[in-house]
Amino acid sequence: MNSLLHSSLWFSIVVQLVTGVIELLAFFVKTPPGMGLIKQLLGLEVAVQAVEGSFYAWLYYNIDRVKNITPKRYADWAITTPTMLVTLIAYIIYLKTDNSNDNGNDSLSLIQILRENAVPIAQILGLNWLMLLFGYLGEVGVFSLLTGVALGFVPFIAYFCIMYERFVANDAMHNNGTNGTNGTSLKIYAYFLVAWSLYGIVAVLPYTLKNTIYNVLDLFSKNFFGIFLSYLLFSNAPG
Repeated sequence: MNSLLHSSLWFSIVVQLVTGVIELLAFFVKTPPGMGLIKQLLGLEVAVQAVEGSFYAWLYYNIDRVKNITPKRYADWAITTPTMLVTLIAYIIYLKTDNSNDNGNDSLSLIQILRENAVPIAQILGLNWLMLLFGYLGEVGVFSLLTGVALGFVPFIAYFCIMYERFVANDAMHNNGTNGTNGTSLKIYAYFLVAWSLYGIVAVLPYTLKNTIYNVLDLFSKNFFGIFLSYLLFSNAPG
């Protein structure tokens, strides 16, 4: 089983390197009209990649020396998960703006989105950190791991409900479900919901199996959206 853990670590590092190269190349593509926000969001994803890569570099050198690496993952997650949530929310808003006005997203910026949606975003990020706190306390033995996971799912469900009500459902009402924009929002929202919920399920597995799966889950949860945004920039780049 330890060999499987090491193999998943190597696989994760290789995929992260490839993803990082793709994202950096996309970052320097000439920005297509109306996609300035996408470039800004890709910048956030590059930052997520940098934090993830730094953690996995540490993990590579310490996986056999640190008795329990799982609590160390929370330092990574405390930075990367809120960043990814902001990216997700901003992209959903971008989809809505793109659909509602032919030129509406030309001037749309990340700062504008954060300013206009400060309260729900703060609620979502606060609940996300509370979720991580419960998980961390369960991992370090303040209370049982099962209790930590159960408590963590409460804020997790709460902030995904807030996100749906404030952004995804609002998008559906705005578009009346006629053009597929909300379909994209809902699919990406559902992807994040399912991928992130798996962390809580995996948390109760035995140590080696848990961290093996975490190495793979991190790829799907952290690298997917950066590749998706890179694809948008490449496919819409001016000829």
